[in-house]
Amino acid sequence: MIQKETQLRKLQREHDQLEERLSDLRRGTAFLSDLRDLHKNYLTHRERHPNEVEVYGPSSLPALLLEARSVLGAEHQLKNVNDKLQQVLDQENHKET
Repeated sequence: MIQKETQLRKLQREHDQLEERLSDLRRGTAFLSDLRDLHKNYLTHRERHPNEVEVYGPSSLPALLLEARSVLGAEHQLKNVNDKLQQVLDQENHKET
């Protein structure tokens, strides 16, 4: 009887954890669905108003930071490529001399 009660408590804990994960997944799915709809609405608006200037407010700061980070990342990658090309050129120049 005691062993069954222990097993029952364990199963209840597992059930509660699974219910919590399911709830988290549902919230995550709803968030992503809402985000997708928002993005579609934005693209539709941009298509209908191509000449409208975008205005960024304080709420846009996180998106702007992400965009800046990706630009800086690309800049860093290009600098690395440029440095490697320069090294190869320098090596070739030293071989010729």
